[in-house]
Amino acid sequence: PPGPAPPPPPAAGEPARGLAAAEREGRFEKEGWRVRKDGSRFWANVVIDPIRDSDGRLIGFAKVTRDITHRIEAERELERARQELFQAQKMESLGHLTGGVAHDFNNLLTVIIGSLGLLKKRLPGDQRTADRLQNALEAAQRGANLTQRMLSFARKQRLDPQPCAIPDLLRGMTDLLIHSLGPSVSIETRFPLDLDLGLTDANQLELSIINLATNARDAMPNGGRIVFSASNQRVPADNPHRLAPGNYICLSISDTGSGMDEETLRRAVEPFYTTKGIGRGTGLGLSIVDGLAEQLG
Repeated sequence: PPGPAPPPPPAAGEPARGLAAAEREGRFEKEGWRVRKDGSRFWANVVIDPIRDSDGRLIGFAKVTRDITHRIEAERELERARQELFQAQKMESLGHLTGGVAHDFNNLLTVIIGSLGLLKKRLPGDQRTADRLQNALEAAQRGANLTQRMLSFARKQRLDPQPCAIPDLLRGMTDLLIHSLGPSVSIETRFPLDLDLGLTDANQLELSIINLATNARDAMPNGGRIVFSASNQRVPADNPHRLAPGNYICLSISDTGSGMDEETLRRAVEPFYTTKGIGRGTGLGLSIVDGLAEQLG
């Protein structure tokens, strides 16, 4: 993880205050930034003790400065690991709960959809009743689609990675995207001619693209533009994302919406977190995308 931010200039009079505190209290101790002779900065533990003669008169000070940069970095790394473990445990527990509820709910909806379908076929030619049954069927199907998304989040889907040309995949989704996004949202693609094939699960990647595009559409209520782009990336061994070194394709999706504030960005992939109104979003779209990216990485 990145080290602490560069320190501000030391406050005027700080050394004198340290000496005064040591004389008054018998010891002064503080941790903070210090500067080496070569101008580089380090995190230090400073201890100042007063030195007195046999009569108790102050005759000087003893100062010890220890470089604790590695300790501070280790503590921050440990805290980051604790946070990651806590998040992983929370996601696992939430996944078990979601999966159980979604599985039972899906079984109920299967019976409802099947029964409504049979009833619709056996009805006499009453258009009004048929329309009502169709509405019920569509609502039940929406519920079934939601449970499938919950199940996708709850259990890591078994992926079937195959070589995939990302531009061809996007071209094959054009009609679906145009229909899903509506006429007020334009679509732009930017792919280099030398883009490598990607090893991915095309079906799961399509689902992720639809989730991201739908989120982008909702962030642009007055219309806008969505840009799909990709580039070849070489990831070194010492990368901050903990990816295995090698060649990757970076697929980016950007839009002209207002973006996210800091709190929303921090919680963006948290399951069931949504800034949309009631009934307008499940809060699972980005969780599914994040899960796929983690599996593919």
